[in-house]
Parts: sequence; C-alpha cells; structure tokens
Amino acid sequence: MAVIVNQKIEYRKILIAAPEVQAIPVFDCNEPLVEMKECYLTQATKAALRISKSTLVRETVREKLQEAQQLLPKGLQIRLYEGYRSLEQQEIEFCEKLAIVQKDNPELSPEEAFIETTKLVSPIHNLDGSTNIPPHSTGAAVDIEIIDNQGTLLDFGMEIENWAVVTPSLCETGCKEISSEAQTNRDLLFQVMTRVGFVNYYTEWWHFSYGDKYWAFQLRQKNAIYGCYN
Repeated sequence: MAVIVNQKIEYRKILIAAPEVQAIPVFDCNEPLVEMKECYLTQATKAALRISKSTLVRETVREKLQEAQQLLPKGLQIRLYEGYRSLEQQEIEFCEKLAIVQKDNPELSPEEAFIETTKLVSPIHNLDGSTNIPPHSTGAAVDIEIIDNQGTLLDFGMEIENWAVVTPSLCETGCKEISSEAQTNRDLLFQVMTRVGFVNYYTEWWHFSYGDKYWAFQLRQKNAIYGCYN
C-alpha cells in the first residue's frame, strides 16, 4: 500500500470506501451540525459562502476550520464549497458519476465501474449490499478551496465544480499535470488543514475530513467519532 508522508504521519493511499476503512467502528459523540456562514469575518468570504451547496458541519469541524484559517498567509481565506450532504443527495451524486464512468469506459465490468466511481464519490451501499457511511453524510467532511480578499479563487489547476467531468488524475492532490503555482496552492491547503488535524482524501485535493472513518483509519484511531447525521 502506497503512503504519503506528512510531517510524522504516513497517509495511506486507500479508497474512501475500502473494506479496511469501513471496518472502523463508530462511537458517535452526538455533536450537532452547525452553520459556517457566520464564522468568517470578511464580506468576500461571506459572499462566497452563499453559493455553497451546504454550509453545515459538525461543531468541532467548524472550530478546526477556523484554526486552519489562522494559519493562512494574510489576505487569503478558506472558502467552503460543501459540507454536510444528505444520504439522498449522496446517492444521486454517486449514480450520476457512475453513469459517466460507464459511458466513458464501456469496457469496465459493473464491479470495476463501481470501484472506479468510489475514487471520487462515496457510495451509500457497498457492492455486497452492506451499508457504507459517506464522510459528507456525517458532517465530518468538507470540500474547500482558498480565495483572496477580493473573493478570487486561487489557481488549483481546476475548479471543484468540474470534478465529475475532468480527468480523474487532475483531481488528485499530488497531480503532476498542473502548473507549479497550482501545485503550490494545493500544498498550502494540504499543510494548513493537516496541521490542525484534518486528513485529505488523496484522489480529491479539496476534500478533508475530521472525525469520520477515513480520518480514524489514516490517523490510527480506534474509532470514528461521527456517524451518519440524520
């Protein structure tokens, strides 16, 4: 299994719905979902938040995002693209991406297409029919980027909203097919987020989580602290 070394922690390159991840037990701490809209100070970020799909996250996740914000250079801010996602919405997004994968790769078997889709979207049911817990449906995961004080998005080599249609390799955190500026910006986002306790999903430079099964697996925790939030 390949690893990504960050400071003293080795992040294992493993898919988000892998059996090893799903085997992690959950002991939900029952934290509430809270709004992100009012925790930023500048109008630029507040305006950016209004286009977000969801601004709900777990309470500690919000606190951690505020900590990460403080680590950014002056004039830069975290922008939340999406936080909590209902199971219904998660299923819609998985099925939409699966349809794209099958159309673009007709040679793949149903199982292969399913696994390929899980690189970018977590299913709500595994291939064997067992229940899966998608990180976004726990309130633990956030899709984020960085903007300047004018609300202009930094160059990350692509925009999050295009994740379903671009080449999957372009979405990877360590993508080598982007400019040095975009690589630097991805590295900056990775560093400030992991320093405060988040883990990154290596197939999505924008996806970070705290407290879910993927977080527990990567940081060698005995259990996740957030389960599905209904």
